[in-house]
Amino acid sequence: DENDKELSILRALNDEGETNSSDWLDGETMIHEDYWINYVKDLCDDVGDLPKNLPHYIAIDWEKTSQNIAVNYTTVDFNGVNYYIRSC
Repeated sequence: DENDKELSILRALNDEGETNSSDWLDGETMIHEDYWINYVKDLCDDVGDLPKNLPHYIAIDWEKTSQNIAVNYTTVDFNGVNYYIRSC
């Protein structure tokens, strides 16, 4: 039955989330793997890690930056798609 399948998928996600994130029950943010680099850009801007008037000729390696930040996150699978969540 379709509802049982969906419930099973949601339970598996919940189990992964509870295991990997101390904020899971408080509404942990799930970041789709395709949005990860944009999320990291926004995060660095929001927390003030980037100067406000960064000159246009300075390039940031966002791929490497996102890999560095990923050490504080883990991925969970939701219906065949990976999402990043902040680790415990």
